[in-house]
Amino acid sequence: MDTQRLSYLLLLEDEPQFKYLIQRYAVRSGLELLNTSKDSEILPLAMQWQPKAVIVDIDTPGLDIAKVLGELRSDTIARQIPIIVCSSSEVTLNRWGLEVDGSWLKPVLYDDFTNTLADIGIYTTT
Repeated sequence: MDTQRLSYLLLLEDEPQFKYLIQRYAVRSGLELLNTSKDSEILPLAMQWQPKAVIVDIDTPGLDIAKVLGELRSDTIARQIPIIVCSSSEVTLNRWGLEVDGSWLKPVLYDDFTNTLADIGIYTTT
């Protein structure tokens, strides 16, 4: 497989069902999904694969969202990658007031997925 021609999304998520859903959405949209449940792997994976976007479930147990975003935004390569956060709680999304490129309230519908990717310039909706 020619990895140079593929477009990736990087997902930080601990819930298997949500991983599966985003995997299906990514494939349907012509993208490949890389995923991890460890926040310590986000920056190295982002630097290695240079995904089109990083998706972070801010409800992931043990996640230090400020640290993850700080690492991504301070790296010269990773800072160019759009960040999308998601949560099962609107209160959680609003509480953080994060400077990100998009946000999803779970459950995420396919239209929400593609519209957000279109908003950040990595997908064209028809």
